[in-house]
Amino acid sequence: MASGWGTRSDWYRNLQAHPAVEVCIGRRRFRAVAQPVSDPARIAEFLELRLARHPRMIGRILQAEGLPARPSREQLLEYAAGRGMVILEPLVDSNTEGNTGGTAAG
Repeated sequence: MASGWGTRSDWYRNLQAHPAVEVCIGRRRFRAVAQPVSDPARIAEFLELRLARHPRMIGRILQAEGLPARPSREQLLEYAAGRGMVILEPLVDSNTEGNTGGTAAG
C-alpha cells in the first residue's frame, strides 16, 4: 500500500505505532502485521517490479504524478524520496477463512 501524503500521513504513523491490522478485501478478511517502508531504494524497486508486470496501468499512474510512463531508476528514486509504503505480512489464523497469504501493496 502506498501513502499519498508520505510518511507524514496519519494512517502511516498509526501503523508505525500499532502494526497489527485487519485487512478486508471484498469478502476476504485476514490479520496482518504492517511494515512501514520509507527507504527510497526499496520503494523504487517495488515500482520497477509493478511497472514490469503492469506497464500500462502503472505507467499511467506515474504519468499522473508527473513522471514519464517509463521512468529511469534515477527518476523513480527521486519520486520515492519522502514517500511511504506499507508491506502487509499476513498472519496465519485458524479463525480466518480463505487466508491465502501474500503481500499487499499499492
